[in-house]
Amino acid sequence: MMESLSNIGRLSDPLKAAASAPSILKWMRARVRTLINATHQRSRFARGVAAQAGDHGLPPSKVSAFVHAGITHHYFNGGYYPLGGAFALPRAFVRALKKSGGEIRLQCRVKRILVEGKKVIGVELDSGEEIRSSVVISNADPEACSVELIGKEKLSPRLKTES
Repeated sequence: MMESLSNIGRLSDPLKAAASAPSILKWMRARVRTLINATHQRSRFARGVAAQAGDHGLPPSKVSAFVHAGITHHYFNGGYYPLGGAFALPRAFVRALKKSGGEIRLQCRVKRILVEGKKVIGVELDSGEEIRSSVVISNADPEACSVELIGKEKLSPRLKTES
C-alpha cells in the first residue's frame, strides 16, 4: 500500500489515480489494525507501522489505513522539519494570535470554559478571574476539555455520544 502511494501521480484525475493504485481502493476504509493482521502481524514491520500511531494520536484499531499510509509515506525520503526547528510552529501561532488581537496566558489553570446557550463566551481561571472571548483555544485533551471544562450536560447530543 505504501508503495502504491508513490505511484499515484496527480490526484487531479481521481479515476486515473485510483486505477493506478488498486490496493488503495481495497484498504481505503480499513483500519491499520486490519491491515497489520492481514499482512505482517508479528513482524518488525508491523511493530514499526503501529509505532507511528503517535503521529496522529490514534491507536491502529481506530485510524484509517489510508490516512496512516499517507503519514508513513511522509518519512520515505526522510522527515522534514520547519525552518528554525520545531519551536517555529508555536512561535508562529503565538505571533498570529497576538496580531489578530488574541491573548495567550501561560502557567494559569482554567477552571471551566464559559458557555452561554450554544456559544463559548470565555474562560474562568482557577484564580476566579473571568476572561471573555468568542473564541477559546485549548491544548487540553479533547475529552478532558469537553467533559471537565465545558461539562457533559452542555454538550450536544452528538458529542455526548462520541465522548
